[in-house]
Amino acid sequence: MLSATKVIQQINVSARTLDGWYKYVQDETLEKPENMPKLPEYVQSRPRGPRYWKESDIPALLAFKDWIPKGRNGVMGRINERFWGERYRKNDKEGATTNE
Repeated sequence: MLSATKVIQQINVSARTLDGWYKYVQDETLEKPENMPKLPEYVQSRPRGPRYWKESDIPALLAFKDWIPKGRNGVMGRINERFWGERYRKNDKEGATTNE
């Protein structure tokens, strides 16, 4: 079993990115694209406890990484916007950019 730290090192993403992927997939209010790869289930013994993935889950995580549209206009824009600075939120409100 691999910890989140080992997983993010192997797939070369941040912990925040990995968390965001799972939040996006688990958010039932968002419409998901039909061609979206499935994220592998992780093992967690208690709420807020460490998460573990199997070594065999790495290819599925890499497939999701390769599939996910990048940038603020990608499918996860609304999930990620809470990390944007005020400057970017202001531009989005003024209609300079949209995620839809």
